[in-house]
Amino acid sequence: MKEGDRRYKRSIKQRPSYVESRKTQGHWEGDTIISRKDKQALLTLVERKTGLVLIGRLNQRTAAETRDMIIKLLTPFKKKVKSITI
Repeated sequence: MKEGDRRYKRSIKQRPSYVESRKTQGHWEGDTIISRKDKQALLTLVERKTGLVLIGRLNQRTAAETRDMIIKLLTPFKKKVKSITI
């Protein structure tokens, strides 16, 4: 999937109610934090039920870099990942 390709994206409003309820572990939410001068960026991943936060520094602000960081951060938890909302 190339950057900006929306064919595979769904609205957050389409998130299933069982994910929204936060009753089960394994549902993650991701976001990026960009510095004021656009020089640095962080990726944050939060497990919705437990509130566990994972943070990774993005050297480049690209889809590929973000994908690679998501994989790196979630690999130790791979058996507990059921969904990701970015």
